[in-house]
Amino acid sequence: TMAKKTKKKELKRKAQLDKKAAEQMSNQTFKVKCDNCEHTWELHQKDIQSKHLERGVEWRYFECDKCRARYTTYVGNKEVERLIRFRNECRQKIKKELNKGSAMNQNVYHSIRIEDEQAGTKISGIMARLKKELNIEQKEKELIH
Repeated sequence: TMAKKTKKKELKRKAQLDKKAAEQMSNQTFKVKCDNCEHTWELHQKDIQSKHLERGVEWRYFECDKCRARYTTYVGNKEVERLIRFRNECRQKIKKELNKGSAMNQNVYHSIRIEDEQAGTKISGIMARLKKELNIEQKEKELIH
C-alpha cells in the first residue's frame, strides 16, 4: 500500500540521518588535559575504549597518551541505554513543540521537560551506583605502562 511505502521511505531517511549524525559525532575532537601529568592532546572518538564488565555493564574511557591515566566517559547498562533513548525521544518532542511557535502547548512542553529531567536524574543515579559497585575509580587508577 501507499502508506507502507511512505513509512518505509521515512524510516530509510531517518536511518540515513542517524548515520550522518553518528559520523559527524565520530569526527569531533576535544582538547583535553590530563589531571595526572598535565599533558594536553586532542581526543578523538576512536580514542575512547569500551570494556564489557559483569552484569551487562559497559565501561567507556580514554587514557592519557603520555602517562596512561584513565578517564571514564560512560558507565551503563540496558536500563541506562533505555533511559538515553527515552531522553532522545523527549528532546524530539520538545523540539516539535517549540517549532509550533505561538501555537505551542506550554503544559505539554513542561511535562516533557520534567520527564526528560527525571530520566537524566535516574541515569546519573544508576551510573554513580554502577561506578561504586564495580569499583571504576580503582580501574581508572590501574595505570598501564
